[in-house]
Amino acid sequence: TSFIRMNKTLLQQPCTYVSQGSPVYVTQYIPATAPDVASRDCTEFKRIFNFRDVGKNYNLDTNNQGVRFKENVFFRSGKLDDATSEDLDRLMEHHNIRSVIDLRGEFEQGEIGTQLVAAFPSHVLNAGMAKQAIQAIEEGSDGKPKVRARRKVRELEEQMGREQPPHVTYYINFAGTRYRLKNVWNPLPFTTKMRVVSLVVQGKKPEAVQLIGETFMQPKGMFQLYQGFVDFCGAEIVAALKIFASADSYPILVHCAQGKDRTGLVVAMALRLAGASDDAIVKDYVRSNEGLEPIRAQCIAEMGRDGLSADFTYAPAEVMQHALTYVNRIYGSVEEYLLHHGMTRNEVEAIRTNLIEGYPTASPLSMSADSVLNADVQ
Repeated sequence: TSFIRMNKTLLQQPCTYVSQGSPVYVTQYIPATAPDVASRDCTEFKRIFNFRDVGKNYNLDTNNQGVRFKENVFFRSGKLDDATSEDLDRLMEHHNIRSVIDLRGEFEQGEIGTQLVAAFPSHVLNAGMAKQAIQAIEEGSDGKPKVRARRKVRELEEQMGREQPPHVTYYINFAGTRYRLKNVWNPLPFTTKMRVVSLVVQGKKPEAVQLIGETFMQPKGMFQLYQGFVDFCGAEIVAALKIFASADSYPILVHCAQGKDRTGLVVAMALRLAGASDDAIVKDYVRSNEGLEPIRAQCIAEMGRDGLSADFTYAPAEVMQHALTYVNRIYGSVEEYLLHHGMTRNEVEAIRTNLIEGYPTASPLSMSADSVLNADVQ
């Protein structure tokens, strides 16, 4: 189900790693081009990986030539589920993170950890409320996600209180219903669909997911994966970037599972909207190769459970360049793509003001729970 929900905390769960001695059979993918993009941030945490300050790295990559991005306002990383209490303290106190955008699906998110509950006891959105919020969403007749019971979602929000907390997590199911239906399910061969249905009926959903990955997603490869994201996740990308339009949202941290694919596209479009060149965007993207290296075995195991090879744990420059080229070819530009999917020109200008040093101040836009729920992914 495609949905946005808001939680006034971060999530954490016990960390499980694949030991180096486990039998993992992979064919390592080495990108054809690997720009010199040594990470400058990703080692400062114990259990948060692929973390970096997007603006700071951009300025260093470009030697402060041309557009200069604000620093300490826009961050990206892999999932936060395994973060230690010290990691979370550093995020909140050193980096002053106010808004976290989690792009994972409803079945990917971890359990709330005891350390986090102790640290933020009054800001926890309980699972029952989250489930009701998820159930309040459905796909409309035009194929776009719609709120079936928006009042119900607002009632849930009122139960949590209207006061804006110091730290907010926004959950946006990036690869939602439209992507799953139109880019995965509909193109599946009939025989594969029957096998998937049979596995689901038997209560073997993980096996069904693995089957789809092995027989359909793996042959398509990463180029087609990103192209599908562009084609069918535009509303979700806009929903994430609408948060960037509010000055009250900053500093922002955006992440998914590895902080590479879904996060990579959202970050790429934010950078391009603010005037970054394709080369600079690709450099930022490729930096994930180093950021994920400490947990490469874990990433490979996770991809394996989804029926995908080790190739899907890397960030080859050609993949992001292809995605940017595809957007330009189909829509003319990233800006036109975002406008097509529901972003306003005022929001575009606000994002530029919030990300670019010295950019003229736009009319202030505020980000509340109501404005998130009324976004195009509703």
